[in-house]
Amino acid sequence: AAAAERGARVRSVGVLGRRPGPLGRHAAFLRRQADRLLDGGSDYSELAAFVDERRADEPDGDDAIDANALLGLGLTFFSDQRHALAFDAFFEGFGEQLMILWKFMLLRKRVLFCSLPPIGDSCLFVLFACALAAQTGAPAPAPELFVSVADIDRLRGLPHYAACSTESILLHKPDLWHLAITDGWRMRASGPASQRLCSAVTAGDRRRFASASAEYRRRRSPADALRWFADLNRGLGAALELAAGPAEDHRFSAEAAR
Repeated sequence: AAAAERGARVRSVGVLGRRPGPLGRHAAFLRRQADRLLDGGSDYSELAAFVDERRADEPDGDDAIDANALLGLGLTFFSDQRHALAFDAFFEGFGEQLMILWKFMLLRKRVLFCSLPPIGDSCLFVLFACALAAQTGAPAPAPELFVSVADIDRLRGLPHYAACSTESILLHKPDLWHLAITDGWRMRASGPASQRLCSAVTAGDRRRFASASAEYRRRRSPADALRWFADLNRGLGAALELAAGPAEDHRFSAEAAR
């Protein structure tokens, strides 16, 4: 067997689905199955039973991911140890620049993570980025997860997305993205407006990140951090609605701006 596999044994177990949320609940089981098969097992009965029992778990319907689903990921999907470690790398790696990514996601821009393989953590970073813009009662940006050169035409037609890729040629096509993030958390913006948005971390960004960081580090909980951003987004939305209301001059007050 070792000769047939050229000294490298690889096993992969996965589930196909239309949305990432329901799949995350099964990550631990799938990892255990992959480990068992990697050790030389050939019994697929548990996997067969898993498919039969859960074939209809995911209802048909709209592919859109709402804020409640993303915040639900914070309670279940992100509680997996590997995913929690990836969130820690995401949060600490960006540092104060996380607030720049938050602005791009909240403004429904096109964001591309480009990194070397393996791509697993980058797919999680895409979900984390979408979760930054979640707020109750509003649709969150839809994750594209992994994309390649085969998706170029489709990406050009999307008004906004968050995606990841290992194909660096996409970085040479700035018409596909507003913000590209490469290894080392380096940010590259495309177009004057995006470049201005990406140019510097403001004093307000630093204050907001300090508050978010304190909330996250209190229990090292991804769910707490995502709820903090959801509350921030909800407050921002309420201020904008107030400014667009029946006031005579339709301008922000100093209090609303704060």
